[in-house]
Amino acid sequence: MVFCFKQTKNNYPQHTPLFFYLCYNYDTYYYFKFMTNHIAPETRQFLERLLEETHGNKIPVALKEEMLADLNPRLENDLITSLIHALPHEYSDEFDRLMETNPEPQKVNEFFLSHIPNAKEVISSTLTEFYNLYLSAKK
Repeated sequence: MVFCFKQTKNNYPQHTPLFFYLCYNYDTYYYFKFMTNHIAPETRQFLERLLEETHGNKIPVALKEEMLADLNPRLENDLITSLIHALPHEYSDEFDRLMETNPEPQKVNEFFLSHIPNAKEVISSTLTEFYNLYLSAKK
């Protein structure tokens, strides 16, 4: 189940154990909260590869799951923020209307892919930046 609410960016809540997606559109943040046991398979694969390249196979399973739970919302925040910034201005009202309906994540993904001409490049670039930032922080 998705929970969506708006708050001004100067009054956003602290990080919680629930995943949240941070979307910036004008002066408003949108948070979508998902239970921590839900990590998209593609995201899990990306993050597991990142952890393996950084730490090898020496991470205990419980710690690895905790690290995945910590990294997933950060990655999702970066992706959503990048996509919001890449969204052409003429679709911002349509995006706001979509968000008011508390859409499923797949609907939001479809919206971005259909309204941002270079959405795949934005996603790829964001993943690369996240990957490089994490690797550089661990050195």
